[in-house]
Amino acid sequence: MTRSRRGGARLGRKTIGKRYRRTLIAVNDKLRKLRKLLSFRELHVHLGRVLKGYYNYYGFAGNAATLNKFAYAVERMWFKWLNRRSQRKSFNWEEFQERLKRFPLPRPRIVKGYAWIYAAGL
Repeated sequence: MTRSRRGGARLGRKTIGKRYRRTLIAVNDKLRKLRKLLSFRELHVHLGRVLKGYYNYYGFAGNAATLNKFAYAVERMWFKWLNRRSQRKSFNWEEFQERLKRFPLPRPRIVKGYAWIYAAGL
């Protein structure tokens, strides 16, 4: 049990570390393969789909910290693989953040609240 913002007891859930790492490794491998084949916009669309799928599956109440961590890790990976497309760096971190303002990735969100957990009998 964990504590809510008001101090009451609540059910705490978190993504299993093994699954979290497995998904990050899969995203990293996919970005490495697609970095030269797809343009920035096409990679943006692909990553948006990946992130939405992850949030829909792991977006249960109590897991917001892990979702935020995953989103940040994917941003860092994307930055790394974009900069490895040639001998010259494509972006520095500030330029990349400006580009992300124009092409934002989906933000983490909780899809399944506590009512879902209790209804499922978990």
